[in-house]
Amino acid sequence: MIEAFALQGWNKSLKQFLDYYTQQENDQKMVIIAQVDGNVAGYVILLKSAKSGPYILQKIPEIVDLNVLIKYRNTGVGNRIMDVAEKLAHKGAAGKGSGVCTPHRFTVNANVI
Repeated sequence: MIEAFALQGWNKSLKQFLDYYTQQENDQKMVIIAQVDGNVAGYVILLKSAKSGPYILQKIPEIVDLNVLIKYRNTGVGNRIMDVAEKLAHKGAAGKGSGVCTPHRFTVNANVI
């Protein structure tokens, strides 16, 4: 995965992904990886509960750090990975309030990115 990001000039360190793995093993976050034909196309991070903002006190899951490799943009990969993340977040948020915080979905829909 590091190599795929490096090929397009994005600096993603091994330490970053090892930290993600450790945090996932400690039930702090979930790393959802998208693949196309066996190749990494992107990933998104799902936090078990928001770390800042209006949802922090309600312990509502938050979707953060959406990355889709440039060659897979505008192919639906981002939408599909967000759909999976949202479903997992809603499943984990059952009984914890009104839903899930998805700031990236709002940004993408607003054509800001």
